[in-house]
Amino acid sequence: MPMVIPREPFDKAQGYSHERSRVGLRRDYTRAPQLTYAYLLGVLHDATERKTTFRIASKSFEFCKFLQNGIVKLGYRAWIYKEGKTRNLWIVEFSRNVLTNTKVRSRQDKIDYVRGYFDTEGGIAKNSNVRYYIYFAQKNKKDLGGSSKVSRGA
Repeated sequence: MPMVIPREPFDKAQGYSHERSRVGLRRDYTRAPQLTYAYLLGVLHDATERKTTFRIASKSFEFCKFLQNGIVKLGYRAWIYKEGKTRNLWIVEFSRNVLTNTKVRSRQDKIDYVRGYFDTEGGIAKNSNVRYYIYFAQKNKKDLGGSSKVSRGA
């Protein structure tokens, strides 16, 4: 028997269950509704820190575009470029000033931070027929421990 993919709660405003496209969103595909400073802090776990910029690499152009649009909505500039002619790797780069004095304070900040961390360092099973699991890929154990403290509300 296949595992059930968790979904957002169903309510009547979403329509009836036979209207497949309107049933609750799959939680594993639900994107951050908007990019926040805390989300960006979480994303930085997969970033390269340069003298004046942060640089985030991804195979997904759409993810880079999502980051760029969010940074622009925060009032800053960000740019995307492809790394190498034959590599399937996109870079989004933005000023370090974007996150100056940014702290994770509220419960929502903590949720956004962990979501950003997970979007860059975590993953889920691609096949919906396997047991549902979540993983983080992080070599720096101190870094991973810091994230768990944030997620627990410490």
